Amino acid sequence: MKLRTLRKISTKEFIHIQEGLIFTCSTPHALSNSATYEIVKEFFLNNYPEMDFDDIELVEFDLFESGVIGADIRNKLSPSLNLISLIKLYLKESDEELKMKLKKHIEREIKNSEIGIKYIANLL
Repeated sequence: MKLRTLRKISTKEFIHIQEGLIFTCSTPHALSNSATYEIVKEFFLNNYPEMDFDDIELVEFDLFESGVIGADIRNKLSPSLNLISLIKLYLKESDEELKMKLKKHIEREIKNSEIGIKYIANLL
């Protein structure tokens, strides 16, 4: 989920507007997803003309549920851990027939590992 909020450029503090008061805080104040820089600027200029809007930016963050992202990453890393274990077995094995069986599993885990790594790379 995406979160839009206002932030001071100079201090990176988040801007809150509550009951006509403007203050800054270390935590973001969520704005509507339809909020655009132009809409927010017009609002400030009409309601708070004394504000220096040149020091304000509209930023967007990805919002993740606590603990969920870590579990997701762990799940995506499982094929890579399996691959490492299979390669270790393969390198120690002297029986060619068993090595061929291990090779099929290794090839499968390579494909699964590629998918997981691409997912993690795009996640962050």
